[in-house]
Amino acid sequence: MTKRLYIIGNGFDRYHGINSSYYDFRDWMRDNICYDGEEIESLFECDDLWKSFEENLALLRYDVLAREKTEENPPNVASEHFENTLSDARCEVENLLEGWYEEVRKALPRWVRQLDRPNPDVRLMLNDKDSVFLTFNYTRTLEDLYGISDDVVLHVHGKDGDPWDGLLLGHGGNVSREHFEKPFHKVTKEDLEEGNVPDPNLELAESDAIQAGYHMVMKWEKPVHDKIAEFSEFFKDLSSVEEVFVLGLSFSMVDQAYI
Repeated sequence: MTKRLYIIGNGFDRYHGINSSYYDFRDWMRDNICYDGEEIESLFECDDLWKSFEENLALLRYDVLAREKTEENPPNVASEHFENTLSDARCEVENLLEGWYEEVRKALPRWVRQLDRPNPDVRLMLNDKDSVFLTFNYTRTLEDLYGISDDVVLHVHGKDGDPWDGLLLGHGGNVSREHFEKPFHKVTKEDLEEGNVPDPNLELAESDAIQAGYHMVMKWEKPVHDKIAEFSEFFKDLSSVEEVFVLGLSFSMVDQAYI
């Protein structure tokens, strides 16, 4: 019978001397894979992207990026491939966002693999008898330092040794639709008098790029509910738990569904 549940977050690893913050991840990428994501990072509507990286992933100003790429790639009405040029900005947005996110995702397991080992002189009193462990960490600190069996540890977001697409990284789905629909400019009498008439082709291309950006950011949502379904037996078995210990978890909105 399961009597205890331990819920483990990143503060647990950091307490054991592991350099596992997202700031550490960013610095490692800059030093080891020639990461140059400043263009994308500047588009996030937050003071510090890496402080709460997963939550902040939902705050990308995809509309700003779309406008920039539309200005750089305006539709060419003189081209015999005019219809194709209408989608140039959209393709630029999709390729840029997909490339950045994939670069980060593929760097994640490499970074996890080289993290410092836990300090063996720092230990907590964990009781693994009649206990199970739900960890949000990619590291194997529980198994390697405390000798806890794999059978009672659920790495809900994947663990060290899994392929790159087995480590989950994403936001909680709260992507703003505020900038999704770009309202077309209504031409006024003053606009006509001043010759300030917007190019409908440019607006169409921009609107298409904005919607593409929105859907790309939506793809970065962490599949939390899929994981809950996948590990449904684990969660059902918690009905007999009498005590819950939470160690180093921030209770971010991204992971509220598990809680």
